[in-house]
Amino acid sequence: SQASDDMSLVVNYMTGFPWEDPGESFNKLEEVRQIVAYHLGVRGKVEHNVFELVRLSQMTRNPSDFAMDETRLQQWPWASVTEQVNYRV
Repeated sequence: SQASDDMSLVVNYMTGFPWEDPGESFNKLEEVRQIVAYHLGVRGKVEHNVFELVRLSQMTRNPSDFAMDETRLQQWPWASVTEQVNYRV
C-alpha cells in the first residue's frame, strides 16, 4: 500500500513478559523498529513499553495459568502495590 503524507503510525511494542526470552524479544523489537523506519521514515514511531505485574492480579494469584515460572515472580517489577495492609492502632 502507498503511504499518505498526512498520516503517521505509532506502534506500541511491549516486552518483558515473564514467559518470553529477553534476548529474543529485544531482537524482535529491533526488527520492528527497522521495518517501521524503512517503510515510514519519520512518519512511523515504535514506542517500547515494559510489562509490569500488578500485585493481587489474576496473573499473580495463578501464575501457572499464564505459563509463568513461579520462582521468578519476585524478580518482576510491580506496577502498583495493592496488597491489603492491616494497621494496628
